[in-house]
Amino acid sequence: MKYATLRYAFETIVRTKGGLPFHVGNIDANYDVLHIIGGLLAGYWLSKKFGDRITIVIGAVFMSLFLLLSYASIDNLTLFLFFNLIAGFGMGVAYITLMAASNKNSPHKHSCMGFFQSVYMFGIYYAPKACELITRMVSLNEVYLICSGLGLGSLLLLLFYRIDK
Repeated sequence: MKYATLRYAFETIVRTKGGLPFHVGNIDANYDVLHIIGGLLAGYWLSKKFGDRITIVIGAVFMSLFLLLSYASIDNLTLFLFFNLIAGFGMGVAYITLMAASNKNSPHKHSCMGFFQSVYMFGIYYAPKACELITRMVSLNEVYLICSGLGLGSLLLLLFYRIDK
């Protein structure tokens, strides 16, 4: 989602709404700061208190909800920037917890980290290409709606698959 929204659609939408390059750089940097805070909170408190599964749900809900709010507020640049920023917190919670769970639940001689990073790199490479296709078919704004839907779909997967067995 990060590479579909913040790395692809965000800059173009901000520019078309009259935003300055400062807005793009500021949100991008602060998104990463909130990503770090979300990851630290997930690693040191949320996972211990709620378990990996619920922590991933919390991150996915934050990310999906705030991407949906970004889509709804696309005509208000200030709200759009704010909601994108908060989505970074949810991304940090979900990403760090998924990475930790992939390492925790694998045998010591084998690591799921390679698989995890492969899936992540798949997203980095193909997300902008998928977004370009979505933009041609519908509009750039719909990238946020589709990413929010994918996040909510991942929540459904969590209902059927347990990672903290």
